Amino acid sequence: MPVKKYLTLNQALYEERREGMGGMPGHIAKVPISKRIDDLSKDPVKRDAFLEDLKDWKQDYFDVLVKHGVLKRNDSAQSAKRDDEYQHYRKHWFNYDHKGWWRDHPHVAHFERIHRQSMIEAFQEAQNRNLPIDTYWICFGPAKPVQCEHVGRPIVGPFEICVTWNENQITRIILTPGMPMDPDPDSLTAEEPFVVVKYGERGKGEDKVERNAKGQWVPISNPEPGEKIRIVRPRMFPYD
Repeated sequence: MPVKKYLTLNQALYEERREGMGGMPGHIAKVPISKRIDDLSKDPVKRDAFLEDLKDWKQDYFDVLVKHGVLKRNDSAQSAKRDDEYQHYRKHWFNYDHKGWWRDHPHVAHFERIHRQSMIEAFQEAQNRNLPIDTYWICFGPAKPVQCEHVGRPIVGPFEICVTWNENQITRIILTPGMPMDPDPDSLTAEEPFVVVKYGERGKGEDKVERNAKGQWVPISNPEPGEKIRIVRPRMFPYD
């Protein structure tokens, strides 16, 4: 497949999203798998046992995640309809069947090690400081390489994971390219624990919201005509 050509990075990002690439609802997510990681970090005994297994590189990463309840395996008939989390991670994130979401990324062979090392660093910091972890996933950049004239080479969204901390928590931010397809809005059910203030229409898997008299977020179906500044609440994936 030829590399698409754009004049600027901003043009590349706009066109790729307009064509349906990078179809994650919004740009940031707190998904069930991330929440389990966060919950695990709040129990010192479970946290330390998980960290010890993560550091043992002889153990398979996926086996460690399943053992400690981060990933779920489903061998029932239901799993034939949709990949369970174990298969989802192996196939879509880490390209085990060579059909991953970011299979054309130049660093795809290192994704699993990057992900595991970031988990080690986050849990080590959580242990050192006795603080919980808060995990988020952010999509940024094209899912497939695109050519930008002012850069002079193909570019693609990053796959890197940031770990930062303050006196209250360890924050782990997973940066990936956009998803190479649009999500099925019917599969996006539970609401994410945040809102996004943006210009323009809501995206797929986003609900327009406003605060009611009690200060609670509630959906709205008919915003003011001509109003372009939106507050939306994304709905989360069944898994990340």
